[in-house]
Amino acid sequence: MNFELTDVQSMKIAIATWNERVSPVMDSARNLMVVTYDEGAEVSREKLVLPQVEICSRAGFIADLGVQVLICGAISRQYEMLLERSGIQVAAWFRGDVDALIAAIPRGELKQARFILPGCGQQRIRRRNRFGQNRRA
Repeated sequence: MNFELTDVQSMKIAIATWNERVSPVMDSARNLMVVTYDEGAEVSREKLVLPQVEICSRAGFIADLGVQVLICGAISRQYEMLLERSGIQVAAWFRGDVDALIAAIPRGELKQARFILPGCGQQRIRRRNRFGQNRRA
């Protein structure tokens, strides 16, 4: 995970949600929580339903909201690229309770283990093959 929020003074952040938690897969997410921060404090929060259309149109929908950062679980490379081309920074591989995540953002606590999907963003494990050479797992 290469994502880091360093300045949330004035920012609009969308979080893909499912049952008040971060949706595990962005591509099939049906809801967004859009949070606006001003001077480092949350000033508004809005629940939205994502249109169930192809990902290109969903990326356009999110971009039209004026979102600068999208926080989600797993996401396909194609969807991520569409969002990034729309000027949205994608922060993938997150999990957890949405309220706790929103509270953690201005405190700079997003990198806590409780918000990161297990096994994501860690170095790949190297294994030795039967000839004693390293290979990627």
